[in-house]
Amino acid sequence: MIPWRIGEDEGRPLLLVPGLGNSSRLFGTLPRSLARLGWKPLLFDPPGLGRATDATRPWSFDAAIDDLLRVLDAAGIARATFLGTSMGGKLSIGFAARHPERIERAILYGTECLGGVRARAVYDMFEVAFRLESANETVRALRPFLFGRTFQEEHASIVADMMRSYSPSDSEKRTSLAQVAAMKTVDFASLLEQVRVPMLLHAGLEDTLVDPTDIHATAERLPRGVVRDVPRAGHSMLLENPSACLEALRDA
Repeated sequence: MIPWRIGEDEGRPLLLVPGLGNSSRLFGTLPRSLARLGWKPLLFDPPGLGRATDATRPWSFDAAIDDLLRVLDAAGIARATFLGTSMGGKLSIGFAARHPERIERAILYGTECLGGVRARAVYDMFEVAFRLESANETVRALRPFLFGRTFQEEHASIVADMMRSYSPSDSEKRTSLAQVAAMKTVDFASLLEQVRVPMLLHAGLEDTLVDPTDIHATAERLPRGVVRDVPRAGHSMLLENPSACLEALRDA
């Protein structure tokens, strides 16, 4: 059973798909902002993370896509817009390729699917970070890459508080390592050309984890892909520049 919850207010269904190593906790107070914009946020915890840390099933890309379908079915939603962050965007793309009848469109943040040398190096970095002995060491290794320079300089105390609150358990670190191993094997080249629903990709111009150029190149390979650059923001752009990031959700 996948833990999930949905907003009580009326609105258009919006499935929030977290990135690597993250659960619904990643989105913080974002669901409230989305509800004010007329959306009905649907959140869930992937097996092995958050409230689902007792899950024993091996993590795989195919199983993760199946989980998204299960969440929609459990919530009684026939078709939804997807909001995906980083690896959550890759899952959203995979879902759109396989279940186009269940997804209206996707709005993605910090997602690239080229799988080049740089992307493989990023996964190698995550593997090293999640193998560190303590959660504190893992956090210290990841911190420089999760926020852009502007946010780190202007909101150092917020960054410090957030990193202190992020303390992955041993079980969550094992799941994160399984995610890294699985994502390294996915061939997105064929998936991208199968996606027929609209895809809006956001690129943080200060992102040091995912190169904005790679996000642009990913959008070009999607039949209905579009890019918006987000200034003064790195990989955590929904927090760093929410006004720019939520523009697409205001327009919907």
